[in-house]
Amino acid sequence: MLASLIGCGLTNQDMKKICIFPKEAAQLIGISEREAQRLFQNIKLAYNKKKHQYITVKEFCKYTGITEEEIDFR
Repeated sequence: MLASLIGCGLTNQDMKKICIFPKEAAQLIGISEREAQRLFQNIKLAYNKKKHQYITVKEFCKYTGITEEEIDFR
């Protein structure tokens, strides 16, 4: 898929963000970074993810009840 995107004129602004990280979540919902890390641990438990696996924006939204439209990563 990535090979098909190379040279097609897409920029970073055209690409949709797939993963979210604790620091971003902390800023987004107004909690400390440590609280966000604990939240991510709980999300990983809920979705049976291993320690090295990422949390997607979709999973984060479903778990927290925030809609994807409410999240703006600009």
